[in-house]
Amino acid sequence: MNKKLTMKLPKGLAESLCRRHNGANHTSEEIIKAKNRLDKLYKKYLKNKKKLDYLLDVEWEEKKIESYFREPIWYNAHRRRERYAKNKLDCHRDMFYILTNFDGNGRESFDKYNSISVEDIMWDFEQKYLTNEK
Repeated sequence: MNKKLTMKLPKGLAESLCRRHNGANHTSEEIIKAKNRLDKLYKKYLKNKKKLDYLLDVEWEEKKIESYFREPIWYNAHRRRERYAKNKLDCHRDMFYILTNFDGNGRESFDKYNSISVEDIMWDFEQKYLTNEK
């Protein structure tokens, strides 16, 4: 049984996969601009992550937030938790779109559960554009 499987992929799909794994051609100024934007968003992401972790892991227990059910301290803590989580998600989404658009794969959509992580976005950008600068 010597059967061969032959697949023909559309040219655009093969180019898109190549850009996803190797990056697209960009000037060094464009790379620096994108890296600076990613760095700012990453810093903002880490700041909100730290605040959220502190709120949930330390402050929630020390102040016994749940014991103040429907009081201002309870509402305030829940508002802050939602705000920090939303800011983290917004930064993650923006970083995802910066990377995919920079790769030339701007049609990919963001999903907070199935998209590449923030740390992987930073690592991927570095590997594609900074270590092997074209």
